[in-house]
Amino acid sequence: KNVEQLRKLNLAVFPVRYNDKFYSDLASAPSQAYTHLAYFNDILVGAICCRIEPQEGAAFKLYIMTIGVLAPYRRLGIGTQLLKQVLHACALE
Repeated sequence: KNVEQLRKLNLAVFPVRYNDKFYSDLASAPSQAYTHLAYFNDILVGAICCRIEPQEGAAFKLYIMTIGVLAPYRRLGIGTQLLKQVLHACALE
């Protein structure tokens, strides 16, 4: 259910259409700590999707694939909170 909601959010927010592999990779990722959804009154209004990439000489590199918030909910700090959640997850690694 969340994957379908995320697909609809991305269609509304971004000018590109992500293929099915993007969503299946998210759903089957070993850690869900780097994908967060933001809800307002049970409506999905924002999301951040990231992946971890190995980095030579460092523990890992975080790649932000998408971060988006529906237009009526922008400038309310939702994107900032999504990013903070992912950065917190990184700090715990």
